[in-house]
Amino acid sequence: ITGKFVYVKCLDPNSLRIEIEESLVALGTDYIDLYQIHWPENNYSIEGALEELLKMKQEGKIREIGVSNFDAAQIKTSKEVA
Repeated sequence: ITGKFVYVKCLDPNSLRIEIEESLVALGTDYIDLYQIHWPENNYSIEGALEELLKMKQEGKIREIGVSNFDAAQIKTSKEVA
């Protein structure tokens, strides 16, 4: 893999899609087994991010969606959305 990777907490649905599409190319695969949101953040909604990930799951680009470092309410929302 070439290039720089910068870790940023960002749940912008458009950024998630771009990052996943770039990862698929870099990894030379058609799908990612597990895509996990590691940290919630305040600039974008969890719902919007999960809805985008769910679309990508339905497209076959992600097999499973996960979260970590979410509180109980955020996990409940995640289960309801995705």
